[in-house]
This record gives sequence, structure tokens and C-alpha cells, in this order.
Amino acid sequence: MPFPDHDSLSTSPGQVNNIAVKMMNTTRLDGNYGNCTRLDSNEDNMYFYPYNVSYTQWACLRTCYQKELVNTCKCFDPDLPYDYDTIVFNHIEKAKGPCKLTNSTNVNCITEVSSRFADRTLKCGTCYQPCNEILYESTQSTSSYPALSYIDDFVAVINKTNPLLLSKLKDEYGDDQVSFAIQSNFLKINVFHQRMTYTTYEQVASYDDYQFASDFGGAWGLWIGWSTLTIFELIELGLDMLVYYCYNANKSQPSQ
Repeated sequence: MPFPDHDSLSTSPGQVNNIAVKMMNTTRLDGNYGNCTRLDSNEDNMYFYPYNVSYTQWACLRTCYQKELVNTCKCFDPDLPYDYDTIVFNHIEKAKGPCKLTNSTNVNCITEVSSRFADRTLKCGTCYQPCNEILYESTQSTSSYPALSYIDDFVAVINKTNPLLLSKLKDEYGDDQVSFAIQSNFLKINVFHQRMTYTTYEQVASYDDYQFASDFGGAWGLWIGWSTLTIFELIELGLDMLVYYCYNANKSQPSQ
């Protein structure tokens, strides 16, 4: 789920924005190899129930923030989802209502929780990266719009397609300020794929359980083999020494 206040790009009138987008598909390992959260995990995703969106790390952090408000301030942020009947919130005490900025107690508590959230001291230890994630990396470039050499043609196009708009601009800015009015109220955004391919990052176990069992069994068999061989060699050595002792004992007795 995109969050404009976290992942957005900024622009302003008088600019043409070229945004190149590149797709990246990431697969992470959990269990013995690391920590990640599966997309179907909804205990830390308050956005799933009202919007039916998958888990993301930022959604989990926002959920953690809302939970802390309910736990500490006994109220919830009305700008964020809150439903006590879902598994996200039904295990904590129900909020008394939305946080009110007219209540000084609420304001002080919200400020304290927001400060902890901003400096990352809020306890959100289970907000791991998703095990499967598709991200779009963007590159933005800007230039003036429309170009000074193109403004007359641009005004002619507006006059042809929407003369009422041009008339309003002239009334507000003056006939001699049409160029300034155009650059102050228009922008252009071009969004395109940087390339018609995508990049995949996949974590693969370099030493899995099967490999461990195979190596352990091989090493165990090798050491057992050496131990057995050593035992038989010691027995053979003992028999050889016994035979040698008996032979020498018989040889040293005088003949009758």
C-alpha cells in the first residue's frame, strides 16, 4: 500500500517532470535465516480490513503507532484506521474515542508518542520487512515548463481548447502576464518504465538443513569408520604381541 507522505515525489507548477520507474521483486527468507513477515499476516496490518491491502513494513509501523496511542493515551488517531473488533486491536483495551486536540491531556500524550515514533524508540520489534515485496524505484528529472519558446504556442492551444480558462487567467493576472500565469498554474508529468525488464533479488540458503544433515552424516560415518578400523588394528596388534610373547616363551625353554 503506498503512503504519499512517505514514498511520494514532490513537484510544482512551471515544471515538466520525467519520472522513470524500475520494478524490483524481492524474496526474503525467514525462520533460521532471518526475520520477515508473510503478506497474509494481518495481526500488524490495520489497513487490511478496511482496504484489503497486503502487509508492508510501513503499514506495520503505522499500526504500531496507533496501538501505542490506544494503549498509552486511551484514544485513537482518527486519520488512521481503527476497528476494535479486528485481531489487530481486540487484544488491547478499547479506546475511549478519537484523540482530541482540544484536550490538553490528549495533546501531551500524542506529542510524546509521536516523538518516540519519530526517533524510533517506539517498541515495534515485530515490524519486519515482508518476505515477498514488489517495489518501484523511481528517478525524477525536471525542467521548465512550458519553455519560453513554446509559450505562445501553448497559449494558442489553450485558447482553442478552453478559451474560458485563458480568459480567467487574463482577468486574474492581466493580459501582459499571461506567460507568468501559464508557468504559475501548469505542470507536466511523464511517467514511464526505465526499461522493459525488472530485477529480482532472492535470498537463497547457502547451507540448508538437508546439507547440514548430509555433511553431519558423512562426518559421522567417517569418524565411525576410523574408530572401527582403529579398534580392529588394536586387536590385531594385541594378538600379534600375544603370539610373539608365546613364541619367545616357548623358544627360551630348554629342550628335554
